[in-house]
Amino acid sequence: MSMSRELRARLATLAVLVVVAFGLYFVALRADVLHAPRAVTGPLYPDLATQDITWIYLRLAFGQDLELQRHPGAPWRITRPVAESARQDYVDKLLDDLSRATVEPAEVAGETLRAANVGLEPPDFQISFGNGKQRETLLLGGVEPLGRMVYARRSGDTSIVLTTRNLETLLQFNSSDFVDPTLLRGLAGPPTHVRVEVDGGVLLDAVRKADHWTLTAPVAAQADDDRISQLVRSLFFARASGVIVSNPLPAALHDMGMPDPSDRAAGDWRGATLIEIGNEAEGPVKAWLAAGWQDSGEEVAAMRDDGPKVITIPRASLNMLANEPSYFRQHRVLPPLRDRAESLRLAREGSVLLDIRRARDGSWTFLVPERLAGEPVENERVELHSVLGDFLEHIDSLEAIDFLPPPTGTPIADLQVTWTRGTDVRLERLDLFAPLPEGVPALYADRPQEGLLLPLSVLDLFAWETPEILRKLAPIAIDGLAWKGFRVEYPTPEETLEVRRAADGSWTGDDEWGRRFGLAKDLQRGFRGFRWQPVRAKAEYPWQLAFLDDAGGVLETVRLRLPAADEPQEANGYPCAFAALPGHDGVELVIARQWVTQVQSLQAPQQRNP
Repeated sequence: MSMSRELRARLATLAVLVVVAFGLYFVALRADVLHAPRAVTGPLYPDLATQDITWIYLRLAFGQDLELQRHPGAPWRITRPVAESARQDYVDKLLDDLSRATVEPAEVAGETLRAANVGLEPPDFQISFGNGKQRETLLLGGVEPLGRMVYARRSGDTSIVLTTRNLETLLQFNSSDFVDPTLLRGLAGPPTHVRVEVDGGVLLDAVRKADHWTLTAPVAAQADDDRISQLVRSLFFARASGVIVSNPLPAALHDMGMPDPSDRAAGDWRGATLIEIGNEAEGPVKAWLAAGWQDSGEEVAAMRDDGPKVITIPRASLNMLANEPSYFRQHRVLPPLRDRAESLRLAREGSVLLDIRRARDGSWTFLVPERLAGEPVENERVELHSVLGDFLEHIDSLEAIDFLPPPTGTPIADLQVTWTRGTDVRLERLDLFAPLPEGVPALYADRPQEGLLLPLSVLDLFAWETPEILRKLAPIAIDGLAWKGFRVEYPTPEETLEVRRAADGSWTGDDEWGRRFGLAKDLQRGFRGFRWQPVRAKAEYPWQLAFLDDAGGVLETVRLRLPAADEPQEANGYPCAFAALPGHDGVELVIARQWVTQVQSLQAPQQRNP
């Protein structure tokens, strides 16, 4: 039996009504969810993704408005009240505070807080933020009675809550405080190029590759990495101290020694100094310093490439830039060699003056001069210093005082050092040429395109006494079996003291305290100086100590003297004296004065302590 047409119409109507009813129910339910009160405990904005925020509006103290925008991943810029670069650290701090802020309930049981009573109507401060899809607004009011938090209200929520008080810290600043004060701004990546020029004349052009800077102008040369890095760092730290004028007319710019836009387009700086810093991935950031800024007072007029303002920069922040271009060239001659050297060779006028080599155990020996071949080089460290270490440090510290065209002709001296770099052994060679009144021209093998002018003191490395000052500081070596006597000679012959060893091994001629033999034994076992130095002209040594063999022959002698009035009285912080030894012609050993004091004391009777 078929269903009547009327019944089918009624069933269809009922179905429609059911669908409509369910639709109205879900719409109402969704509205309830959207308008449900936000949480009043925990984070203020849970899971806030600050990196996605591209727009911020702030109502600051005194009713100032500030709007900031950015493209995703790009720096923030102020768009209202005027277009400016924003201070990135301030904006980052504000967003970080929003992501960390917490919220607590502010309602009091039995009472309802009124927005007008807690500084929310109108609000003391406002923070609005978001992106192209969603925006949020936070109103901030007065401080709650305990002083820990401030009253707040969030968009989409009519309730009043308490939130973290430090959200208001930056909002109490002026809008001008959010303007980026740096002279050079807008470069996100590390700089790899710096250029300084005046009216097309390049004062400095440097490029960094693999963490090393190279100069391309005014001449192609090796750069001093530290000095270029300090220059770039000082320029990035330079900050505006004030604003001279906004939107200046061309005539005003010319009066201040600045190029106007048409001048800049034509490459005419009107005597101003252009600073340009950039990298491979970004366009360079630029700024101009007013003509004659080097001789200005405490403030320098400057103009950035990204804004129509003339600002002032403290002159002190530009001290590195005030150096001559040659200051940024590599003045150090050789790489650090002190702890990596394997051999050292000095030649003068075609003859090898010194050749020393290091063994696998770290000890050094002489190869040249021949008279010292096989003798050990003094390399014992005392308080982190050694004679050889200090000598190599002197070579390490060689610096050019100026730069010249590569010298030609025959060198008068050369220095060669081998050293280890990882598993490789490298050879460094430095040639010296005939000295000029102002210095010694030199050519370093690794920098053949430039000549170096070294100080005249570099010739001291090639002095005749150089091998002598590297000899051992403990020069006495006495054969104990051959040693049979010891003699002390004073300025007058009648004061000579002598002790002898008998066949049974006993010593005769000593005093009752054995001081003469004690001095000899101390000399044999522990005589050591601080350093060797050239003998003073007409030096006299009043005291002579001699070790004798069985026949009275001399095994070793040591002559002593005290420093003259015009000589240093101390060495390494100790009172000093000087000793001359056979086989060390032209040099003397700087020693502790205690040795002379001990010799002098032998002339007087021993004093007993009371």
